[in-house]
Amino acid sequence: MLNQPITTKTYKKLILKIDAQHLSYVIIDLLTQQTVQIYSAKFTVFSSSLKILEEQIKLHLSELLNSSFVFDDILVLHNNNYNNFIPVAFFNPKKLNVFLNFNTKVFESDSFSYDNLERYNMFNVYVPLVNINKVLLDIWPEFNYKNANSVLVQKILDLSKNKEQNLAFIHYQNTHFELVVVNNQKLILYNSFEHKTTEDFIYYLLFTFEQLKLNPENIVTYFLGNIKNTDSAFLMAYKYIRNISIYDTNLFVKINGASTHENLEHFILLHA
Repeated sequence: MLNQPITTKTYKKLILKIDAQHLSYVIIDLLTQQTVQIYSAKFTVFSSSLKILEEQIKLHLSELLNSSFVFDDILVLHNNNYNNFIPVAFFNPKKLNVFLNFNTKVFESDSFSYDNLERYNMFNVYVPLVNINKVLLDIWPEFNYKNANSVLVQKILDLSKNKEQNLAFIHYQNTHFELVVVNNQKLILYNSFEHKTTEDFIYYLLFTFEQLKLNPENIVTYFLGNIKNTDSAFLMAYKYIRNISIYDTNLFVKINGASTHENLEHFILLHA
């Protein structure tokens, strides 16, 4: 139960990241900030049917729902790239669809929402996963939700504090990657790219660097996400970008107790 009296608080937070094909979650002890449990899975069936989606979600949440965990706070992260970051000066809550027309196809039937990145004077406008919310509301009558990329961009901006140089962060996944370029807490670029091959990946990355006039010889570039230094994407990027590495998560390991690889793969979950 959320917003319960202090005498009944459990000091546990559930953060759930979900899309139509994947589900992952982390349970955080709010007193120690330590990770209690991490779970990640890909749905065995992909379908637009709400009934099948509900079955898949409940299947992968079954262990959690059968456990004794009760949460003070539940946050659902909608993991999609139907989003756009808008400076405060241009933001209008009555015209959310207009902001998305620039980079994604939207329909009259779509719902729109936004996250306020107040510290950085911008909003993330996005299409929420309404069907997923419907399923989850049958499980938990109260939860908060936001777009996963709000968490990603805000944390990367935090990491760039007092670093007066362009930094590129690649949040790499098997079918897509997000590229975030920052300079001392200023967002230079956010974009998301789908890729089927390693060649797709390196093409999008180098083309974007070229458009931004970022020299692969000196731009400091970090990998986050589902990546290892033996993966083809890392090895390919290493060929063309001189100063590239997998981000050092040792500081996060000390804070949350998750492993080095978990802090990379579940970077968004662990910083929500």
